[in-house]
Amino acid sequence: MSFISQAQGLSNPSMPNDMVCHVPEGELRVKQTDGMEFVAKKGDVWTCKKGIGEDLENVGSTVAIMRIIDLIPA
Repeated sequence: MSFISQAQGLSNPSMPNDMVCHVPEGELRVKQTDGMEFVAKKGDVWTCKKGIGEDLENVGSTVAIMRIIDLIPA
């Protein structure tokens, strides 16, 4: 499990694995390279598939935190 503390913009060129993401604090605008765009608010959960890129932008008034759970095949 990984955590990202988001104060500025962040770009992830390509997901190395399928992932489950959760925002325990703050708000993030998520732009995926497959055309999906949404604002993830505190408590939101979403999935990302391997190979998709993602740009993140903190759109809230506080630091945003994203929890990432890598789904690694057995």
